This record gives sequence, C-alpha cells and structure tokens, in this order.
Amino acid sequence: FLDTGSLGTGGVTVVVNGMEVNALNVSASAVQQIRINQDPYSAEYSRPGRGRIEILTKPGSQEYHGETNLVFRDSHLNGRNAFASTKPPEQRRIVEGFLGGPVGSGGRTSFMLSANDERYDNQAFIYALGANGIIQDTLSQSSGRALVTGSVTRQISNRNTFSIRPTYEYESDENRGAGGTTLASAATTFKHHEQQVTVTQQTILRP
Repeated sequence: FLDTGSLGTGGVTVVVNGMEVNALNVSASAVQQIRINQDPYSAEYSRPGRGRIEILTKPGSQEYHGETNLVFRDSHLNGRNAFASTKPPEQRRIVEGFLGGPVGSGGRTSFMLSANDERYDNQAFIYALGANGIIQDTLSQSSGRALVTGSVTRQISNRNTFSIRPTYEYESDENRGAGGTTLASAATTFKHHEQQVTVTQQTILRP
C-alpha cells in the first residue's frame, strides 16, 4: 500500500468502522472486511490518492461465535548468529481471539470482544571495537503488546443504531536500540498505555 500515489498525499489513512485511526486497534480475527481505495480522484474521500484503507470489524449477532489463534516460536529451531559466541534463548508468543453474540433475549442488542497479546523475547548481538579491543556481547530485548477492544451495539429502531466501543492498549519495549556497534549502555526502555472509548449513532433518514 506504500506506493507513490499514497505517499505523495501524506501517507496511508486507516479507517476502522468509519473512523480514522492512527493504528489498527483490533485483533486479526475480528476483521471482517478490508477495502482499499483504488481511485485516486474519487470525490468520496477527503484527499486524492490510493492511501485509504477501510477496515470493517465483525459485528455481534444473535448467535454466539468466536475464534482463537496461537503462534509460538522457540530459538531451538534457529541457527546461531554469526556474531554471537553462543545461541541465546529466544521466544515469540502470540495469542489472539474474538467472541461475539447476543445480549439478552430481545434480539436488538449484541456484543463483540477481541483480544490480542504478543510477547517477543529476543536478543541483541553487539560486535564493536572499543578502546580495549573487540566487544562481543548479547543483550536481552523483551517487547510486548496487549490489546483488548469490545463493542456493544443496540438497534433502537429500524433506522437508528447505537454502539459504544472501548479499547485498551499497552506496549513495552526493553533495551531498544542496542545491537551491532551500539553498546548496551545506549539502550532505552519504552512503555505506552492508551485507553479510548468511541460512541457511534447511525441514523437512516430515508430508505
């Protein structure tokens, strides 16, 4: 999606359920449809270019349904890095899922809940020339990202629908920036929390 037509108009725009966001704040299993603007001169969009990506999430329904995905990788299956004296332990763990269904028995209220948890236990390999000779070291780099988002949708009438979507996101990155010729003393730690609540009302004025 990063072609010349999209970069020349200010970058890619991501729209989730009709609202522009700065990051995809839903898990992969909660995505129902992805649409990409292929017309650089469409009057439907606020600016020209092909850099608009629209994502629709799975809505709640009157039947319970869900999905769970698990990804796991261990360093026992990796080859040793050429700049490392030993093969350090590394792991990657990803768990994400989606659950949706009705709320109550009236048939007008439904919910959707999605979660995504990623953990990376990596190693940075340092190989540099210092005042006392060659510096060869490994530094643990742990990073993670957790995301929980949900929605409750209420169909007030045939023309009015109300929904509320809370989102919680947490990111952490330890010993970032080290590796190669950058020593462990120059590493940094990054942490990020974000909470967001989106309220949407959709009204059909005429059929």
